[in-house]
Amino acid sequence: MTARSKSKRQANRKLKSEKNKVKQKELKRLHKIVSGGKELMEVCSEVIDEKKVQEIKEKQLEATLKKEFIEEVKEKIEASTSKKATKKKRKGKVMKIKNENTGKLHEFDTKTLKDQYGSYPPWLNVGNHKRKIKRRKTAIQKGQFNIGSVL
Repeated sequence: MTARSKSKRQANRKLKSEKNKVKQKELKRLHKIVSGGKELMEVCSEVIDEKKVQEIKEKQLEATLKKEFIEEVKEKIEASTSKKATKKKRKGKVMKIKNENTGKLHEFDTKTLKDQYGSYPPWLNVGNHKRKIKRRKTAIQKGQFNIGSVL
């Protein structure tokens, strides 16, 4: 709204001032409503009985206990299914090697060369191993799997 003449500028100013007056009136109304709401809350807080508050707390405790129980059951189910899935995936033999630094026992699968935590052994070059696996998969898909040429 660019007004070059004096009359248009004055008209625009009047419009702006009217809008601002409406906004100020609305703000005053909102302040009255909010202050009235605070008074109502104070009155209502006196009316509420302590028994109702205790009942609400008990219901919340029961709900949280139920949620925790459900989560525990889900975790048990997931743990049992994940163990079954790992048993099915493993088709190679298991090598047990103790880590000298940490003292933990790692069980490496001879087929995947991963331990129970999903990591490769330190003596294996992971990049080369992954490239070999990729080559095998593509060769199998194309039907060009010759043991001497792919490995």
